[in-house]
Amino acid sequence: WSDTYNRLVTSAGVLGLTVGGPVAAWPMQFGRKNIIIGLGFVCLLGASITLIADVWCIIIGRFLIGFCSGIFLAVGPRMMDESVPQHLLSHFGSYTTVYISIGQTLC
Repeated sequence: WSDTYNRLVTSAGVLGLTVGGPVAAWPMQFGRKNIIIGLGFVCLLGASITLIADVWCIIIGRFLIGFCSGIFLAVGPRMMDESVPQHLLSHFGSYTTVYISIGQTLC
């Protein structure tokens, strides 16, 4: 692989996050639970595509995973805010970003 391919593979996930984040408001009209379930399958598809030994398949798979992650980052905290009891909401809302950062660091 050349340096160009390494850069494309590395930046494909970030590009997916960048595109998925702003687009996240549109799929929320179908229901947050349905979106989370559907994007789980799309993430699984993206992970499966990255297993193909071709640079462009890896790039496309990483973009799909990043795209789904961008939407998850917007939909997940909103769904959690709706399901947490009101008296615990301040604790959960403030730690969501911390937990996401820890999870990304561990992965």
